[in-house]
Amino acid sequence: LNGLEQKLEAGDFTLSAAMTVPEIADALQRALSQDVVVRFPEGRRAEEIALLLEEQGVVDAADFMAAVRTGDTAILGLPDYPLLSDKPPGVTFEGYLFPDTYRLPVGARASDVLRVMFETLEFRVDDDLRARIAEGGLTFHQVLTLASIVERETALADERPLIASTYRNRLGEICANEVAGYLGADPTAQYAMGYSAEQETWWPTVQTVEEYLDINSPYNTYLYPGLPPGPIASPGIASIEAALNPAETVYCYFVASSGGAHVFAQTGAEHQFNVQTYQQR
Repeated sequence: LNGLEQKLEAGDFTLSAAMTVPEIADALQRALSQDVVVRFPEGRRAEEIALLLEEQGVVDAADFMAAVRTGDTAILGLPDYPLLSDKPPGVTFEGYLFPDTYRLPVGARASDVLRVMFETLEFRVDDDLRARIAEGGLTFHQVLTLASIVERETALADERPLIASTYRNRLGEICANEVAGYLGADPTAQYAMGYSAEQETWWPTVQTVEEYLDINSPYNTYLYPGLPPGPIASPGIASIEAALNPAETVYCYFVASSGGAHVFAQTGAEHQFNVQTYQQR
């Protein structure tokens, strides 16, 4: 009747049962809080997500990281989420912050942002994926951990199943004589290194692989066999799919070639040839 359909805002409002309809219509034209759209790309670690949230005025980065590090939904007043049920005690929420585009209120609480991210994760990992996870021999936490490494290793869709296959082989019998269960994944060592002020990145690089051996952290898969304690970044659905359904290969090694691609090998001798061919030109 009053032509207000183009003037109503999305957002939060304070209403009262004592308000008249015209008063409610008037209030719905002025949201109390401002929403912003924030996109979190795949493969970002929690600190990078926290900085994006702070830059958009959603929540203080330190407050968000404090909530992430609790690793406990009960402490934050959040409900139990099925996909978080097998996360080991003491492990943070790293990796469970699903990468997506979100509409979030300015000045939100860290727990409220985590609630939206966890609910999105629960929605995006559908029943079919959950059924395959239940039959696959790995817990969701392990799948998510492997997927986060795959996400950091390659941005090429057709390579994800090959990268995942190589790591699964290194964890199993196929590569037992070659690597003895060590993933030897650069991104895990980079995660353990933390922020590099010199390189201005959360993912610093080194001149030689031997430098990674100086980083004593359970997340450094050059020093510790098996999967790291938890994810190192937030993987997307494609990487989760790859970790859950890797290609069938006998690869134990890979090395970057050009354009973000990789060359794969079964034996250490083949791998060394590829290293000399593609990285020592």
